[in-house]
Amino acid sequence: MIFFPDNTHVYFLGLIILFGLLIAGVSASGLPVSSFTPAGPAPVASFTSSATSGKSLLNVEFADTSTNMPTSWSWSFNNTTGNKSWVAFSTSKSPIKTFGVGNFSIRLNASNSYGYDMSDQITFINVSSSTGDSHGLTYFPPDHVWNYPITNLPVHEYSDHWINGIADYSIAHCTIGTFCYRVPTNIWAYNQIPINWVNSSVAHTNVTTWRDQNGPRGNSDKIAAPFTPTLKVQDDSGQDDNILIIVDTDEKKAYEFFQAAKASDNSWSCNGEFVWNLTNDYRIQPDPVAHPPYGLASISASGLPVIAGLIKYDELNAGHIDHAAGGVIALINYSVLWPGSHRPPENKPQSDNTWPPYSARLRLKSSVDTSRMGTQAKIIAEALKTYGVIIRDRGSYGLSLTVEEDRRIDPYGSNMSGLHDLTLYDFEFVDESSLEINSSTAQVRTRSPPVVKPVSSFTSNVTSGTPPTAVQFNETSTGSPTWGAWFFEYLNRLRLLILP
Repeated sequence: MIFFPDNTHVYFLGLIILFGLLIAGVSASGLPVSSFTPAGPAPVASFTSSATSGKSLLNVEFADTSTNMPTSWSWSFNNTTGNKSWVAFSTSKSPIKTFGVGNFSIRLNASNSYGYDMSDQITFINVSSSTGDSHGLTYFPPDHVWNYPITNLPVHEYSDHWINGIADYSIAHCTIGTFCYRVPTNIWAYNQIPINWVNSSVAHTNVTTWRDQNGPRGNSDKIAAPFTPTLKVQDDSGQDDNILIIVDTDEKKAYEFFQAAKASDNSWSCNGEFVWNLTNDYRIQPDPVAHPPYGLASISASGLPVIAGLIKYDELNAGHIDHAAGGVIALINYSVLWPGSHRPPENKPQSDNTWPPYSARLRLKSSVDTSRMGTQAKIIAEALKTYGVIIRDRGSYGLSLTVEEDRRIDPYGSNMSGLHDLTLYDFEFVDESSLEINSSTAQVRTRSPPVVKPVSSFTSNVTSGTPPTAVQFNETSTGSPTWGAWFFEYLNRLRLLILP
């Protein structure tokens, strides 16, 4: 006990000593005590993002802006238009996440040793369907009939007959005041179909209503598909095809629907669904032998996939198209050639051989000059020379190429100039029967090209002169020789020997 000069009687020094012992972790009796940590503030969670809307597949970088120094983070999302459960996707401070089609809520849980806090941003990221970008996908194998070049195939024996049959009918029925099939005078590129890109973040649901399942599309796959409320369906000007195409870039599958329609509750109905594996699918719908008398269709009357022949923006942007174009034509004879599998049961006129059958293949003649065409038109025309166009369905106005609906593709703009000047007389039907392995596969029969014996020939820059005369020779042999030897004979003779 200490007495201070002012006679204040306190235990002040003892308190100081006791407090010092407590801080040192020792009690006044010399025994250890629990350590003490002063209380601090828990984080207040908040965040920002590099984007809140865009096209699929959208890359978004998140930045933590929480206060009070969090030391750990947990990020989650839910798709309010699909799987509504929260899914964790990162524990980084500033993660990057790729979003497919949907409306996504984001949750950040920020914590430190004092506690944690959560911040939810509802429908924070909104992603719509992307067009014009194939995301590095390839569409069917190289030896699939759609992807096989036909430059060396022979002209079909009925080529002129079919083209003249269409022309004769068009001229006879093209009168003032009536509908005119302008097939001989115009090639159209108006048949536009959107592609909806999604990835594995979109939940799969089933079509709720099926129509006409006793018809030719009764063989629908009926597989749960990645539907979202923002999918875009073809606007086909009253033709009632209403084609819907969804491409899942993770599954590498194309979901194709015929007469698709979305109800007010976001459920879907259709009159046919067919799912194509883009990696290795050679499937052809069952032929008339298995399903008499007409075979079975896909969403195309011919039984062929639409996605395979769709001219896409990214192909035009890359400067080359490496597959046949899909085509629809007004006049058709309601029979079918391989690789098609179905002919409609309609009792239509001209069911004889006056017009071409479904799945007939046209090739733009090599003599057609494309040099003055618009940029995109030239790319299409050169592809039509190499891969041609396969008639997948019947249309209502001439010959139409099937093109992806994309604002960057204007079928009638300057980039397409010259394409509509083409006529059917610039084309020829080809005979691709030599490529068929059998009627149930779209895989082509590939053969090594026959060896052509070279025919030797050459030219020279001079043939006479005074000695010494230098002469340059130029080999002009045909048949693609791979080896040659020059021989000189004194009596003004020169010989060239070449081998294949």
